[in-house]
Amino acid sequence: MRENKLRFNIIMTKEEHEAIRKEARKRKKTMSTFIKDAVFRRMNNKRIVQLEKIVLLNEEIIINTAKMGSNLNQMAAHLNSGFAIREEEFYTLAEEIKKNTRKLVEEMRDINDILKKEFYR
Repeated sequence: MRENKLRFNIIMTKEEHEAIRKEARKRKKTMSTFIKDAVFRRMNNKRIVQLEKIVLLNEEIIINTAKMGSNLNQMAAHLNSGFAIREEEFYTLAEEIKKNTRKLVEEMRDINDILKKEFYR
């Protein structure tokens, strides 16, 4: 036995043993590593739940931000149909908002990809 390593015996049924062995093999892990990973993942469950919530919230932000961009397009279409307003000022502002909206959606997607990689690794 290696230095600083302890042996820990677990009593289980044949069915439990076989289920754990199959799952460990599927993931290309030893049974020991698979069990330790499962235990520590459970201990860190609060972190997993928080990450999952962040991913879901971030997806909502992406959807809502994209809707904002769509609304801006509708506003522009309305103005093009003859609505009276200082067009130059409106279009300058609308373009700036549109540009910022695209940038925000892109950044949120990047963040979401990072969070998904962290959560599903």
